[in-house]
Amino acid sequence: MSIQNFSFRLPSVPKLICSLPVLFITLYFVPPLGVVLTIARLFIYGSYRYYRVPTAILVVALLCLAPRGYELLQQNFGESIPVFQPFIDFRAHPLYAKLTDYGRWTAVFSIIMLVASQILSKVANLASQALRMAQTANSASRTSSGSDSSARKAPIMQKDGTKADPSDQSTPHVVKCPNCGKANHIIGTVGTCKACRSAVEWQPKK
Repeated sequence: MSIQNFSFRLPSVPKLICSLPVLFITLYFVPPLGVVLTIARLFIYGSYRYYRVPTAILVVALLCLAPRGYELLQQNFGESIPVFQPFIDFRAHPLYAKLTDYGRWTAVFSIIMLVASQILSKVANLASQALRMAQTANSASRTSSGSDSSARKAPIMQKDGTKADPSDQSTPHVVKCPNCGKANHIIGTVGTCKACRSAVEWQPKK
């Protein structure tokens, strides 16, 4: 691929503010702001990504809690747990306590957000389905009403190409059959002779 055909599209400002790196940083330094940005991301990115953010936060929280989990395993099982020297050295680091607290509360927060996001996704799907059904019903009713009105408004043409009077469509007329000469009562402009079954036609007087 040539350089001329390469194009890089920057994300919009709301998506950049609610990106995962920004979320993790704000959740660590300014937790209330991080919570607000996480909730805002659910609405900015749409229902098909509802589960991704809480899952990513939960994975990071479990990584932060890994040294603490290893420490609990050593306390309970002792020598049966293999020794991981990096975890042992990290327990003396000042950042150990901060990451443990960060992992603990973000794990709880991610689980709550995961449940809430699934509920929000269900509600959004139900709302979209109801909206589509309402639009389909409206379009169907408009189509049927339009066809009915056009059928009512369409004039009935006579054989000579002239429009029949609307009052003539419901008034009975006496027409003499040109074949057998019997008089027939027909409604409208065209009918059938009751005697010989020939076609008869009523034409208004000019």
